[in-house]
Amino acid sequence: VMLNTNNRKLLTQGIDSSELRQKIDHLVMNMAVILTIINSDRKVKVDAFKEFCRATYLHVTSIHWIELTPSSHAVLGHSAELIEENGNRGLHNFTESGLEANNKFLRQYRINKARKTNQYDNLSDCINRLWDKSDPIIVMKNMERLSCKH
Repeated sequence: VMLNTNNRKLLTQGIDSSELRQKIDHLVMNMAVILTIINSDRKVKVDAFKEFCRATYLHVTSIHWIELTPSSHAVLGHSAELIEENGNRGLHNFTESGLEANNKFLRQYRINKARKTNQYDNLSDCINRLWDKSDPIIVMKNMERLSCKH
């Protein structure tokens, strides 16, 4: 069990401020609840879930040194929409694994953005593009370019 009391205490043990420790503990618990709901296949009260995600998002941004990753933004800002589109049910096994999600990009890269001189060149270009796609600096530049209302 990753989020048991001992692990949460270990996470905040180097922090002097009891208020900040309490905020982080609360944040970890909220994220655990959100991920549990997303990974379930039960009916979800979408409006309440959306508000809970919004409150957690604001909670994260209130801790000035926490940088919200694109994955965290997707969970907090968009999971309620996905659940709503899924008939108000948790996403359960709806999400794709990382490798399956990259198949679409790999196909586009091979067809449109890779050299076709030989298979080695083609696959080398594809791998380089996949590395670029996962580079944090490039991801942040793309996030700046693609603004979101959440």
